[in-house]
Formats: sequence, structure tokens, C-alpha cells
Amino acid sequence: MSAKNLEIIYLDVNEFPLWNEFVKDSPQGTFFNTTTWLQKLEFVYNRPLKILVCKRNQEFVSGITFFENKKLFWRLITPVFLLPFNGPLFSKSNDTKPQKLIADQLEYVQLLLEHLKSDYDFVQLNTYHTFDDLRAFTWNDFNVEPEHTYLCKLENEKELFANYNQSLRKKIQKSKEQNLFISESKDIDTFIELYYSSYLRHELNPPVSKTIIKTLIQKILELPNTRLFFIKKEEKCLAGRIILKDENTIFDLLAGNNDETGLASSFLVAEIMKKYAEKFSCFDFLGADHPEIEKFKRAFGGEIVHRFKSQYHANTILKILLDMRRRGEKKRRKI
Repeated sequence: MSAKNLEIIYLDVNEFPLWNEFVKDSPQGTFFNTTTWLQKLEFVYNRPLKILVCKRNQEFVSGITFFENKKLFWRLITPVFLLPFNGPLFSKSNDTKPQKLIADQLEYVQLLLEHLKSDYDFVQLNTYHTFDDLRAFTWNDFNVEPEHTYLCKLENEKELFANYNQSLRKKIQKSKEQNLFISESKDIDTFIELYYSSYLRHELNPPVSKTIIKTLIQKILELPNTRLFFIKKEEKCLAGRIILKDENTIFDLLAGNNDETGLASSFLVAEIMKKYAEKFSCFDFLGADHPEIEKFKRAFGGEIVHRFKSQYHANTILKILLDMRRRGEKKRRKI
């Protein structure tokens, strides 16, 4: 169908339940795309949540979520911490011909991007790995960069262990010999200490302040599908991890430790995987682009998958200013 049969609109708050139903049925949808998650972030960052949808015959066929930001006289769509995916979602298609599905999705994305470009001076969208046709982005002058993560199949305990590399298997065995054990908790303050300890040890600055990270954790742990786990030796916490349970996937949200040996962190991930083995289909590390951290995650034997970060700049001056800002942030984090 032609573009005249399609309508591009921003949703009102009273339409958010319809959006959540759409996300649930979308092949690209994750819990991160739901307003249940997004409104937690909206509260923390105090940025207006926007949902732009493409409708056909009053039915959602595609959509994008984002937070609006304003700097001087520019309107921006900039990323926020703990929103890993905000790329296009699509409705399930009954078309059996792949060329029809491809044509429809290209048309939806084209219309959505044209609308964003008319409303905003800078746009960044991050796609989930189930969407990888970025041609409409490049046709609309977006700069597209690949990002990576590891997906580990959550099979039975025996298969999980077989997928680990030899070094990791030895660490797990040593952890058991040292009587380390996993414990679920709500102790946010202890987790934050571990979280900041990890960044300092890697000579990195955390992406947000302690005030924001504490509020973030408080808000996300209100959700019934988030969990905070620690690895302890006796009563001392050595490592912590916060995970999100989606329909079929465990997402690795936040992690921290003060264990130089690496035993506690390795054992914690292995214990979490074991806990949810066969109940969920995979464990998503939510990133694998930092060399040292990538090596740790690779040991669990997951499949490397790519997703994409796409950026649009309305003019050269804005691009230069944003590039300068990003370089400054990288320098401060000593990456």
C-alpha cells in the first residue's frame, strides 16, 4: 500500500496500553520498549517520553520510542542509560512473500525517519539484533555503526558447563571449593559500592552519578521481573548483578564486584544461568564492545550478535559539537 494509506502520529498517554500490546506481539519487541520500563526512566531522567507510531487502518504497524532532550535551541533524541534498544518495531506479518514484508518495513521506517528528521536536529536510535535492515537509515543520512553482544543459550546445567571455556570451568570449581554462594537481595547500597568499585578498577568513570544510579536501581527493582543477586563468602558480598527477566530472555543489566581474582563474578553469572536454565531461552549480556569486559563474557560460550547505533545530525555545527562532547566523555572515562 502507498504512503497515503499510512498515518504517522505521536501517542497520548491513554494509548500507552495499546502500545504495550503491540510490543508484546512484535518480533522486535522487548520489555525495554514497554511503557512499564520507559516510565521508570522518564521519572529518573525527567525527560518526556515520546512514542511515534505508523498506523494503517487504525492498527499499529510500526513504532519507535525515545526521550526528548533540548539543548539551547536544538531538539535532540539522545540515549539514556539503561535504554539499550529504541529502534523500529513492527507488527507480525501474515505475508508469505519476503519481498512484500521487506517493502512494507522499508516504507514504515522511511516515514518514521522522515518525521523524526522534520522534528529533531539530532536523532540516535539503537536497534535490537532481530532487526538488521538499516538501508532506510543510510538513505536518510544516518551514520550507522555496529555494536555487539553475546547471547548464551540457557540449556540444562550440563550443556551450560560444556560451553564454558577451560579457564571459566576452573574458576567455578575454585568458587565452590571456597564455599562461595549466591544470594538474592534488595541491598541497593552494597550493590552500588560494588558497582563503583568495578569502574575504578578498570579506570573508567561510571556513565551516571551515584544519585541517578541509586534512583534508577530503586525504580527498576520495584518491577516484579527484576532481581538483584550477590555472591557471598560467609557474609561478605564479593560480586553483585541485576538482571531483567523478559518473556524468553534474561538481560544482564548491571554488575559490580571487588574481587580481583574474578572468581566471584564468573561464579555469579554461572549460578544465574543455572538458575534460569530451561526456564528461559537465552542470556543477553547487553554489550561486548570493551576489550577487557568482552573477554570475560566470551568465556561463557555465547553467540556473538550485532545490533546497530544509528545517528542523524541536521547540520555540521551540531555534529562537531556533539563529537567534541563524546570525545571529552571518552577521555574522562579513560577508554
